[in-house]
Amino acid sequence: MNRLFRLTSYTLSNIPKFAVREFHSRTDFTARTIICCNSVLNPTRSLHVTPLRLEDEPKKSRYEGLLERDPSRDRSRKISIETSIRYVNSQAFKDGYGNDPVWFLYRRNHKGQFARPKTRKMCIRNDVIMTGNPCPICRDEFLVVSYKNVELLKQFISPITGELLSYKTTGVCQQQHQNLLVAYLQARDLGLITFDLPFREYDYSEYELK
Repeated sequence: MNRLFRLTSYTLSNIPKFAVREFHSRTDFTARTIICCNSVLNPTRSLHVTPLRLEDEPKKSRYEGLLERDPSRDRSRKISIETSIRYVNSQAFKDGYGNDPVWFLYRRNHKGQFARPKTRKMCIRNDVIMTGNPCPICRDEFLVVSYKNVELLKQFISPITGELLSYKTTGVCQQQHQNLLVAYLQARDLGLITFDLPFREYDYSEYELK
């Protein structure tokens, strides 16, 4: 790999004597460090050099590097909603999660003693999981949030109030929480999810004509 180095601290004209030493860096390419040997300068100090690329080389992005180290982070494959519904109703899903909701055993990783009020914005960027502890929905690629996937939505609904559980309880990221909220409202409007109206007592004597 041909590279050109530019001296940022000194120029070659200011260095009457210098030596060149070759070594192999962490990226397995041969680099050169110009070591100043002038008596005026510190002989043990290496000059700071900046590598410049002479030709356009394909540079791997951060996402490609993560996929090479851990291929399980790939989320480019799109799972259909029909496949997700069959997965939620399958025996493999019951063996993995048991009778508990998918978020029951999930624990957030946070710095410090107390967690932040909000969860992370998203776990997946450019079809790659960018965190080591993805939320309960993002970590399982077969969990597709949709108003058709009623059995999955019921796991995020409070049995007492009938409303969607908070992300502080479930631990899902903000993006998946918005997807759950939209799917929940759609399923309720279409009658796929039943809900009880609040009970109200009326004094009908107040409405009688006098």
